[in-house]
Amino acid sequence: MKQDVQTAARFSYSWEIYNLRKCTLQQIGRKCYTTAMKQTIRSKKSAALILAASLAAAGLFSCKSTPVVISDDMTTKELIQKGQDAYQNNKYKNALAYYQAVVERSGDDKSAYIEARYEIGHLYMKQKKYKLAEPIFQEIKDMFLNSVPGTLPAAYNKLADIELAKIPERKAAAAKAAAAAEAAKKQSPDTY
Repeated sequence: MKQDVQTAARFSYSWEIYNLRKCTLQQIGRKCYTTAMKQTIRSKKSAALILAASLAAAGLFSCKSTPVVISDDMTTKELIQKGQDAYQNNKYKNALAYYQAVVERSGDDKSAYIEARYEIGHLYMKQKKYKLAEPIFQEIKDMFLNSVPGTLPAAYNKLADIELAKIPERKAAAAKAAAAAEAAKKQSPDTY
């Protein structure tokens, strides 16, 4: 890259000299000098554009994302940790792959399943994919309703409630219901 910059600078300087040499001593008036400088500026812009394009192309082809490697001996806790690390580094596809692996491997471990499903829903919320997130959080809520109390980690029930309340359509419906309840309360003759 340093060599490219030096080459571009050398090219630019030599082009400027060439343009100025075209003007003979008798022509070094304002017009010839101005023309030479305009040509120099145009050539510098062209060199800068070529340099910028080559750097951009080099950047695009050198930054390939690495595919997710999920070995069979990784535990669910390791997979969840890898998913959280990927999420924090804004590698959402990788995070989703780790969480999906936990869902597939969880088997009878309902707490690992719920944790992975919650993380997937949270990932969708971050990406504002509310239609994908809502059924996941509703599934978590349904699992808690149909389970024996104390068998599932209770925190995910509350977290699912919080995330569901953040969904814009649900926020609007809750606000509308609250306004309707307030209006009904004001119209009720039984209030003192």
